[in-house]
Amino acid sequence: MPHLRTLRIEASGISDDGVAALAPALHSLRELTILDLRKNMISFKGVSALLAPPPPRIAALANVTTLQLHTYLFGLNDYFAFAELVRQGRLPNIVDIHLFGISQPLEGSHAMRDAVRRVVADRWRAACP
Repeated sequence: MPHLRTLRIEASGISDDGVAALAPALHSLRELTILDLRKNMISFKGVSALLAPPPPRIAALANVTTLQLHTYLFGLNDYFAFAELVRQGRLPNIVDIHLFGISQPLEGSHAMRDAVRRVVADRWRAACP
């Protein structure tokens, strides 16, 4: 499925180990723009495995513009660590990260929002001569 653009794996019982096992296949989907992993039990450990750059150190999900996750298992520090991965360019074309959960810490949500805004602004500045 080299031309797959949208992948919804919602409520599929995927855990951190499942995401880590699935990551190499997801990295090979070069046209993937929307990845929906909602309603799975994925913590920051799984997210960091998903965003770990594959050899030869290219962005893992280079063309993903929209990522959807539930954050049941995230603590406040996990939001900040996730935001840092975004700022490092692990999702270089990201536009929207939709985080779903019952009680998201406001500071964590703001960190994610600011990280995505920075990536978008950096991409815009790079495109303008």
